[in-house]
Amino acid sequence: MIAREGCASISNRAGDLLFYTNGETVWKSNNEEMLEGTGLAGNTSATQSAVIIPKPNSSNLFYIFTVDDFAGGKGLSYSIVDMSIPGGGGVIWDEKNRKPPGAENKLFTEKISSSKHANGRDYWVVAHEWGNNKFYSYLISPAGINEPIVQPMGEDHGHPSIQDEELRLSTGYMKISPHGNKIAAAIEGEGIIDIFNFNTGTGYLSINRKITGIKNVYGLEFSISEQFLYASQRLTGEPHYIYQWDLTSNDDETIQNSRVAVGDIHPILLNGALQLAPNGKIYIAFSGKNYIGVINSPNKKGDACKYDPKGVSLGEGLSYMGLPTFISTFFQGDGFVYSDICYGDTTKFLFTSLYAPEMIEWDFDDGTDPLKNAYDFQYKFANPGKYNVKMTTWRDGEPKVFTKEIEIHPAPVIDLGGSEIDICVGEQIILNAGVANFYEWNTGSTINRIAVNKAGTYAVTVTDFNLCKSTTSVEVTVLELPVIEKIETTDAYCGTPDGTASIIPEGEINEYLYQWTNEEGDSIGTTSKIEDL
Repeated sequence: MIAREGCASISNRAGDLLFYTNGETVWKSNNEEMLEGTGLAGNTSATQSAVIIPKPNSSNLFYIFTVDDFAGGKGLSYSIVDMSIPGGGGVIWDEKNRKPPGAENKLFTEKISSSKHANGRDYWVVAHEWGNNKFYSYLISPAGINEPIVQPMGEDHGHPSIQDEELRLSTGYMKISPHGNKIAAAIEGEGIIDIFNFNTGTGYLSINRKITGIKNVYGLEFSISEQFLYASQRLTGEPHYIYQWDLTSNDDETIQNSRVAVGDIHPILLNGALQLAPNGKIYIAFSGKNYIGVINSPNKKGDACKYDPKGVSLGEGLSYMGLPTFISTFFQGDGFVYSDICYGDTTKFLFTSLYAPEMIEWDFDDGTDPLKNAYDFQYKFANPGKYNVKMTTWRDGEPKVFTKEIEIHPAPVIDLGGSEIDICVGEQIILNAGVANFYEWNTGSTINRIAVNKAGTYAVTVTDFNLCKSTTSVEVTVLELPVIEKIETTDAYCGTPDGTASIIPEGEINEYLYQWTNEEGDSIGTTSKIEDL
């Protein structure tokens, strides 16, 4: 395969290669072109031309997401590979170079990245639109590609009125960290790295940190611990470096000042991608060389990370600037993911390493006994609140502890004004379900409030911003207006205030409320009969 920059591959759980691509052509594991595997909408010169995503709950179907180079007109596309097609699989001809929802008639940068969803089944694919600061987070579920979460965050990546070939504002890598907690995006032409928190449960980014002053920043990668970020510079004719930053402070200035050059590159070398591997090491591409560099201990600070510029020989093969783009959470080492964090749910836990440890133990921070040797299980928390869930694994007799703060969210509270509401004929009331994320009324409405003037049962399901749900209903009764049969009066005599007035309604007198007023609007009685007039 010839790929100047981006490429992607996918293997089965045993590590056997299934297929690979440079974003334009797909090859089978025997290095033959796959059926219908040419003419994909990526570009071999795009930083991350492609990423391959297994379709959840399918053993045969895979999505290949592609991006064009220099924010080109082919934009963001996807094709579907079916491995059940005889002869080693093939691209489904009518599922080739299609646009995911929301990507029609839009240009995208050369960045694309992916991680596992917090539920351990689905995936997120994240891309970046050209000419603004909008991230597109696509949920890939058994139902397919969902509508994107479009979120403006961080720096603009170019401007829609300019071409990118000289400015290189669409180039540079975007990486999601191994445990899915962070996203870093490089803007090569600006020398900027934006760093965000990422929520693998919701697909939302938050908290923007920025690193500046890295001329022609290109490759990016996180250490497995997510403590350190590494970056390469794509320069020729002048010194350039592999840099490391310590991200633990969450403070822009402190992160910026933690920069350490862990390797200097010969001016004639053009270095490129950085890629984490299952062994915890980070590999570095050098264009036109028959070797790649290695950071042997990425979780160590400074020179202790043991950068080796010629760590792996390629024999007669040559590296270019790219290394395969993978689903980042494939390389997280020991760890766990969880889902279903609303009070009343049974929370699912999944150990994520491909290799089982000698022993594993779970502590749920709720006073219960530890759970031993469970890898894929469910647990129900007794109360809403925050819990520091601790997983300890033992390998070679050595324990290693992983802790995540998990918040069990209470269900949203909905107040429609009671369970029963009476209105009169001709009146209208507004039923307001409050502030939340999604609304589903049994009337078909999907907004937070509805106007009601008819009798019936009105129900709403509210989903809040934590994806927790509540359902409630109200019974609306429309009351007929009272009918007055007659009004009886007796006159006052000789100036004495002994006159009376009575209302005779249909039905029982005691079924109604009454309000009498005089000419000035003052109340003069609240029964069916008033006296002393």
